[in-house]
Amino acid sequence: MANHLESITGSGPVLPVGSFARYFAFTVPEGHDLLQIITDYAKNNQLPAAYVVSCVGSVSTATLKCAPSKKSAGAKPQTKTLKGNFVVCNMQGTLSGRYSKICAQFSNKNGEMYGG
Repeated sequence: MANHLESITGSGPVLPVGSFARYFAFTVPEGHDLLQIITDYAKNNQLPAAYVVSCVGSVSTATLKCAPSKKSAGAKPQTKTLKGNFVVCNMQGTLSGRYSKICAQFSNKNGEMYGG
């Protein structure tokens, strides 16, 4: 292909190949807030919208916002704080302006999973 903007055609619509996405890797020092570092980076680099594609590593503390049940519609979501050694199994979500929605899953040494 001549460049990343060439298209693949088929029986459907023309689809662009490639992406204008930029990727950034972070190393978060122990004891620092991962979400705050990502949010500050996006703000300081004037990224109007960002998407967390993946995350690997470990954490000693994680605060999760639990999804409300149908019975508690309109109630304030509850939070759960995990303390100990946890592996980050997955993390993804969006940041846009003052709003962010990041979902994460963690596992402990027994393989028990937590997410929110």
